[in-house]
Amino acid sequence: MKKLVLVLMLFVPAFLLQAQIPVGTTPQNKNVILEEFTGIHCGICPQGHLVAHNIMTANPNRAYAIAIHTGSYATPGAGEPDYRTSFGTSIASQTALTGYPAATVNRHVFSGLGQTSGGTAMSRTNWTSASTTILGQSSYLNVGVAAQVNYVTRVLTIQCQVYYTGNSPVSTNKLNIAILQNNVKGPQSGSSGNPTMVTPDGEYLHQHMLRHMITGQWGISIPNTNTASGTLKVDTTITYTVPADYTGVPVNLAELEIVAFVAEGNQEIISGSGCTVNQPTIDAAITSISGLPLIQCTTNPIAPTVVLKNKGTDVLTSAVINYSVDGGTTVSQNWSGSLAAGATANVTITNPITPTNGHHTVRCFTSLPNGVADLNALNDDYSATFNAFLNYSTSPVNEEFSSTSFPPANWVVDGLYWSRQSVSSFGVGSGSARMYFYGAEVGVANDLYIYGLDLSGVSSYHLSFDHAYAQYQSGYDDRLQVQVSTNCGSTWTSIFDKAGSTLSTAPASSSSFTPTSSQWVTNNINLSAYVGQPNIIIRFHAISDYGNNLFIDKINTGTGTGINESYDDSNIQIFPNPASDVINVVNAENADIMLYDVFGKLVMSANNISNNFSINVSDFATGNYIVKIINEGNITTNKISVIK
Repeated sequence: MKKLVLVLMLFVPAFLLQAQIPVGTTPQNKNVILEEFTGIHCGICPQGHLVAHNIMTANPNRAYAIAIHTGSYATPGAGEPDYRTSFGTSIASQTALTGYPAATVNRHVFSGLGQTSGGTAMSRTNWTSASTTILGQSSYLNVGVAAQVNYVTRVLTIQCQVYYTGNSPVSTNKLNIAILQNNVKGPQSGSSGNPTMVTPDGEYLHQHMLRHMITGQWGISIPNTNTASGTLKVDTTITYTVPADYTGVPVNLAELEIVAFVAEGNQEIISGSGCTVNQPTIDAAITSISGLPLIQCTTNPIAPTVVLKNKGTDVLTSAVINYSVDGGTTVSQNWSGSLAAGATANVTITNPITPTNGHHTVRCFTSLPNGVADLNALNDDYSATFNAFLNYSTSPVNEEFSSTSFPPANWVVDGLYWSRQSVSSFGVGSGSARMYFYGAEVGVANDLYIYGLDLSGVSSYHLSFDHAYAQYQSGYDDRLQVQVSTNCGSTWTSIFDKAGSTLSTAPASSSSFTPTSSQWVTNNINLSAYVGQPNIIIRFHAISDYGNNLFIDKINTGTGTGINESYDDSNIQIFPNPASDVINVVNAENADIMLYDVFGKLVMSANNISNNFSINVSDFATGNYIVKIINEGNITTNKISVIK
């Protein structure tokens, strides 16, 4: 931390004569400083972001939000960005928060509104009323702040003034200056709770994110404030070289926001103010890509369109538009025109993309705006994906999600909530695919696509998969549909459709559900209706009711009729599972039993079995098998695993 010196400035540079500089000298009411505690894994936190946004929008230049990523919900997973700061834990620790999203309003204790009696943290339903109260209270000081950044040297210059219109009731106040960043693109559970912040590629734009406290954890002291009435007590200029990143997350200089506030000690905030930094003179950005199909089934060239935006202050007259596919050769074209500051232009790629089979990432980026280097390179590029199903496979699918790479090769994920997890069905294997219904808002639909299949040369075909699901509680009816398309996704036919209690394989739970080895069910679907079709696509279509998690595993396709499953919750017991020598079947007296491999081939059968029946599997190959039991018209199916 560089030493900060409070200096009385007699000369104020012209660039600083903006925002709240020079500070007002007449008595004013307090401004709101809303410190919001959030995290990327908090499914309802985007709803809190929206509340904070609405408070700021309703009170321009009077209300300021600081989004503090801290706590367990902010802990990043593998490959995720770390938005936490060294300051967040300490700030949160003095609030007595008990759940997320939470926020303090001027770190004030509002009787009856706190999550905990005597605490400053409040749930989002109380932020607006607390803010209204603060805005109606008189302040004994005014705060002004302005900022300028040099885009070449990355030196940030901040001027802050504090004028006392009255005396402080405490001898020492503390000046705090926070560096925030807007439009930080990244993951966020429950992002549909604040849909305007969801980007076209499905990521989330984080706003007012705390990146650094330039005055340290609790600010710098302003002495003798109880005798300061009618004085400009603080007039300080601070310079700070902004690093390229904090905790590996890049700092976009053009998106910086400064919030300054004065607190009584470490707690009660009296008032504050904020400003953004100056925009660069030359800044050409790509803000979106359109025209890339989710699924492409022909070799027809693809010509995407990019949106070019002038985010600089100078008129943009020229730029080079570039693209590459999967990190390959860069293709460039020149653009010329006249874009005023903030204006956009649609630019269609003139050298189109020739698709090849598989999943592809297209990166579009600008260079040489107005023939010079871009002063803000962090917004130059934009990436989007498309998928080409050109080579339909005749090979059976056998996917157990053993690879940590997700989605599997040539599979397609559409949406944010499908991911690989280390739990596996029936305790056999190393992974599965999870649909995070626990964090997805009501109505959100995500898809997991199997690569294209060619059934033109088979006489029968089937699909089998395992799934595990628990409701959040009754009435939370998340849905899973398995759908087939024969026309490249133009239309879909459901071949499996279960929701809520009919989808459940485990008791309801208010905690995020992860199944045990016994909480799985095997589903077998006859696909003979699609025999002869040269190009079918299968997808797992998951529709959220904001309930609990769904897991799928052991997805297999192959020749055979499969087993039409009708699950009956009977007292039949099948154990051990997995097994190496003998499998016992109990409480299935007089039933007929059949054992199939995963391709639907019958490998064992018996009729009118005893109450305690044993199956010798010592000579069976290691793998998964389907047990079908028919008893008085009821059909029970289970998956067993044979291991050696």
